[in-house]
Amino acid sequence: MATWMDQVARGWLMYELTNSPVQLGLVQGIQAIPILVVSPLAGSVADRYPRKRLVAVAQGLAGVLYAVLALLIVTDHVQPWHVYATAFGMAVIQAVHQPARAAMVADAVPPHQPDQRHRPQLDRI
Repeated sequence: MATWMDQVARGWLMYELTNSPVQLGLVQGIQAIPILVVSPLAGSVADRYPRKRLVAVAQGLAGVLYAVLALLIVTDHVQPWHVYATAFGMAVIQAVHQPARAAMVADAVPPHQPDQRHRPQLDRI
C-alpha cells in the first residue's frame, strides 16, 4: 500500500511542479524500468544473502530517499529532476526489497513437517 501511495504522491508532485501529463507519465515509466531490469538479479541476491538484512537495508535506504525528497519539498527547493532521481532510486530499492521480503515467508516455515499419519483427520468431523 505504501508503494501505491508513493506512486500517487510522486505523480501528483510532478504534475504540481510541471503541469504536464507527459512528465507525470514519464516519472511512472522511470519507476518501471529498474524493476524490469534489476528484478532478475535481485532475486538471485535475495537467495544468496541474508534476507532480513536485505530488507532492513532496503527500508533504511528508502527512508533516506523519502527524507531527502521531503526536505526538498519543505524547503521549496524541489525540482523535477529530484523527483525523477528519487523515483529511480526507489524503484531499484523496491526491486531488491520485494524478492527478499517474499522469500522471508518461506524462511518462516519449518523445514521439517510432521508425518501425515499423526495429523487429525478433519474429514471425519
